[in-house]
Amino acid sequence: MGQNCVPLARNGGTVLIYGVTHAEDILPIHPFDVFRREITILGSFAEATSFGATIAALRTRRIRTEGLITHRFTIDDYDKALHALATDPTAHKVIITP
Repeated sequence: MGQNCVPLARNGGTVLIYGVTHAEDILPIHPFDVFRREITILGSFAEATSFGATIAALRTRRIRTEGLITHRFTIDDYDKALHALATDPTAHKVIITP
């Protein structure tokens, strides 16, 4: 599934590889796509023990999240959400709600 990340990223976009994997796991990507489309690949290590502190910080608003979600659509407007992602440069985080 991870091999789909680079093809689905927009030109100049960032792919974040987040979580814990096995040491022998391999993610097949096409390096030509990465440099031709100027894709950034970042890694982030997830620690199960940090989730509680993160949730607490979000609940108490110690972490500011305003502006992270740029667009919201209902499931009925799924086509509009995809159109916004494809054409609107301000569409960064799009949420689709049931």
